[in-house]
Amino acid sequence: MTVDTDGYLYVTTGVGLQICDQPGRVVAIINKPQSGPLSNVVFAGPDMQTLYVTAGDNVFWRHVRRKGTLPWTPVKPPAPQL
Repeated sequence: MTVDTDGYLYVTTGVGLQICDQPGRVVAIINKPQSGPLSNVVFAGPDMQTLYVTAGDNVFWRHVRRKGTLPWTPVKPPAPQL
């Protein structure tokens, strides 16, 4: 799992990479590659806008519009938008 600066949660599941909003609703699913189940997800890169996902012994990446946070860094997300 990982989280971005807007409070969205990114979770690897058997379906793919699920993106959940602050109340926990799934707002998007990025389909998993054919190389097996997803196991890890993290934001990285100089601008923290590259999303890396591992599947088996492969690493996939995608540049995204949202900005991630560093692991173990406390984040105060904005108020939930219900």
